Amino acid sequence: MYTQSNQSFFNSESIFVVDIDSLYILDANSHAIEQYGYSIDELKSKKITDLGKRVELTGFEGPDLDQSVIHPRDVWVHRSKDGTEWMVQMTHQKFRHAGRAVKMAIAHNIDHLISDDEVQISRLPKIDLIRTQMPFGLIEWNSKLVVQDFSEKAEMIFSADHAEVIGKKAEDLLFLPDKFVNQFRERISSRIENGDTYFVIESKIEDPLYDQKICLWHNTVMRSENGELLSVYSLIEDVTDQRKSYVELQKSETKFRVMNEQSFVGIYILKDRSFVYANPRLTEITGYSEKELLDDIKFRDLVHPDDIAHVNEQRKIWEANPKESYDFSIRIISKSGEVLHIKTYGSSIEKDGERALLGVVTDQTQQIKALESYQSLFDCINDSMYIQDVDGTFIEVNKEVENTTGYSKEEIIGKDPSFLAAPGKVDMEDANRKFKKALTGKPQSFRWWGKKKNGEIYPKDIKLSQGNFFGQDVVIAVARDVTEQVRREEELKRNEELFEQLFRNSPLGIAMLNRDSEIVQVNDSFESMFGYSEDEIVGENLDDLIVPESEIEEAKALSDRKTTFTLTKRRKTKSGELIDVFIYGVPVVIDGETIAIYGIYTDITDRIRAEDKVKQSLEEKEILLAEIHHRVKNNLAVITGLLELQFHNLESAEAKSALRDSQMRINSMALIHEKLYQNESLSNIDFGVYIDELVRVIVKSHSKEGVNVNVKMEADPIDLPITKAIPCGLIINEIVTNSMKYAFPADHENPEIAIQLKQKNGGAQILISDNGIGLEKPFEQMGGNSLGTLLIRTLSSQLEAEMDVDGSDGTCYKLSFDLEKS
Repeated sequence: MYTQSNQSFFNSESIFVVDIDSLYILDANSHAIEQYGYSIDELKSKKITDLGKRVELTGFEGPDLDQSVIHPRDVWVHRSKDGTEWMVQMTHQKFRHAGRAVKMAIAHNIDHLISDDEVQISRLPKIDLIRTQMPFGLIEWNSKLVVQDFSEKAEMIFSADHAEVIGKKAEDLLFLPDKFVNQFRERISSRIENGDTYFVIESKIEDPLYDQKICLWHNTVMRSENGELLSVYSLIEDVTDQRKSYVELQKSETKFRVMNEQSFVGIYILKDRSFVYANPRLTEITGYSEKELLDDIKFRDLVHPDDIAHVNEQRKIWEANPKESYDFSIRIISKSGEVLHIKTYGSSIEKDGERALLGVVTDQTQQIKALESYQSLFDCINDSMYIQDVDGTFIEVNKEVENTTGYSKEEIIGKDPSFLAAPGKVDMEDANRKFKKALTGKPQSFRWWGKKKNGEIYPKDIKLSQGNFFGQDVVIAVARDVTEQVRREEELKRNEELFEQLFRNSPLGIAMLNRDSEIVQVNDSFESMFGYSEDEIVGENLDDLIVPESEIEEAKALSDRKTTFTLTKRRKTKSGELIDVFIYGVPVVIDGETIAIYGIYTDITDRIRAEDKVKQSLEEKEILLAEIHHRVKNNLAVITGLLELQFHNLESAEAKSALRDSQMRINSMALIHEKLYQNESLSNIDFGVYIDELVRVIVKSHSKEGVNVNVKMEADPIDLPITKAIPCGLIINEIVTNSMKYAFPADHENPEIAIQLKQKNGGAQILISDNGIGLEKPFEQMGGNSLGTLLIRTLSSQLEAEMDVDGSDGTCYKLSFDLEKS
């Protein structure tokens, strides 16, 4: 265990502030001025490399050195103004000072390490030790993406040797796919253009022990004062096991449709620059309620004043290219006044028929704050990290431990895990056994229940691994709060139990199949419907079992569908009986791949039989109705024939005219029944066709020698029921008959009758006009002694029709009535 001196670190080591481009010394502490013997002005005239020369430790005559601690490329021989020489190891930290990129260079005197019999590890820079022991890989790149540093954990993750990797470009590293390298470069270029310093990217690497190794890269970009790339620091986290667990959980949740919607990012929809939707995470980030965001707050109101111009610029770019997605980083001000760093991604969508903007927000405040200092290498990890000595005592924790537990670092250091354990929920003896195994180099993983300072009990997953901290053996514990995962697992278990009950007790027959249509499980209703027990058909192909041989190919094609489908088919039972069933097919698809199929069956045999009986009865009634129309038409024809016989036995011209008019009226009704008999529909006729045939019969019956009446027909296709067709036919018969009898004297030129049938505003309009001599007086003043006039008025009233008659220039009847009224 190392001991702390009362002397300040900043006064016990020589520290220089150096320009990152030129390497000229910009400032130095008092210890450096005293140790090197130069004045501050003399030091400022030198580069840091002028103080000595780099040396190779190999070949150095002295005791063996632990080169996992002293890196050969960081060892120099420095010389004071009076010529005194000593060995130093250089460590560096990059930051911005007075608007320019600089680095702090610390010259650690390691003469005593080389002269002593033992290497005093506790005297070396703390960050170098943590770098080698952290459960995250570290890669440092220069401006050309050439590897400058490659930690031991990185060697383990990528199965690559430090010596083989150092000095190579990203493109030359065999463990990095070309696609990832291209994306990595693009993201770095994007960060430089946008002025950002931090980004996360994922890599997928083929690995002999895994189908695929998945790593999460946390990257910090260092730039010069003029914005040029200087270097990139990458922290690599192997998330393969986590991702596999997540994928398996996702598959299970999707399969049983019990996944509750959870969002760890803010989601919003903007229309006309105002919020029309905000999810709970966005309200948590901003501090505003959903109502406040939707009613009172615009997106611009949240933006930090210094970033409004940047947002406006991005908005103009998006409005010019609405199909393009976007992403940018800005600062916003929460309701409490806190300045937050966010990353927002967005794309154009259509909402309620209008263009809108769908955006996703991630809160990067913690990452950015963590990356502001070199210590962030330890503190920026989102998981809680504990370092324990061989007795299990905590000797170091990161910031996330404080955030999660509610205890300060000072309250935790010096305690053992029992201090943070939930009483009654942790087997401390078992935990100690796992701790001892980790000390021997055997990594351990297990579930642990912790207790926060506020008394809250919560679950977390623990990973223990062996490490070295300031020269002593330690165990590094990485803890992840899995409260939400445990909640989802419990919810999944409850829903699986509910699903099983619903599945088993459903009155519908249900079969669950694998992707090859093989039966995995069936419920009781399926067994009852088809006569099979579950035990005798599990593993069998469902189509081969219940589908008639003539429909096998069609059924197999349906099994390959990736969308829900319904159909009515016949399926065979165990006894060979064919039953009518309604089938509801539900494929379970993940990432375009069908992992299961649900076949849901309803026996509709009784319903089909009942429908057949109703259909048969309906057909019989339709035949009967057609026969009635036929017989009515025949009976009317007999009446017309009788009137014709009577016509020939009369001598009175007036009586003959009356009989002829009656014949035409009966004929107009008989023609309707004839059309109904001939029509597929026994209740409606095409009235335009009917008018055309009726008028031709009337004109032919009343034609005069030497008078050739021209008939113009214009009819929309309108179907009328018999209740409207008969009165309409009688009205047309009376009007056209009157025109033929009275409108055209023998010397009338170009006699013409025009008939129009139009559909207007949900109703029908009939116009009947002639260019004859017109009426002697207005229609309203004509007496009721005429049977024709009486019929026209009576039948118009029966139709509830509006009728206008104009007899000033020829005669024109306009009849309008509603088609909906019967």
